[in-house]
Amino acid sequence: VVESEKGGGATLTSIQAFVLGAMSKWIATLSTYPLQVAQTRLRFQSSKDLSTTRGAVSYHGTFDCIAKIYKFEGWQGLFRGVQTKLWHSTLISALMFLTYEKIQAAVEKVVVSQLQRRGGAHKIKL
Repeated sequence: VVESEKGGGATLTSIQAFVLGAMSKWIATLSTYPLQVAQTRLRFQSSKDLSTTRGAVSYHGTFDCIAKIYKFEGWQGLFRGVQTKLWHSTLISALMFLTYEKIQAAVEKVVVSQLQRRGGAHKIKL
């Protein structure tokens, strides 16, 4: 994403790392959330006796579950509760990505300084 003038990769700023981590998790959460809803409903169905539950919808697999949720509840049914999930998982992932980038930069700095002391920094490209 970020490229230095020398042609190699540059270290991301803290805000760039945080925003990229948040955006990637936001996209991943939105694209997989309907599957998570279906999985939850299927688990609930398997733990209950539907013959005693009036008006309960019976699901026969993941895609059937998604289709029935969409048919009877629309997009709102497939994305019910996504706001809470987005806040939670996006913040966690953004902080993890930021932490990873900072640790990687610190380790790289230590390795390069050690190599320079030994006179071998010109041999290794990080």
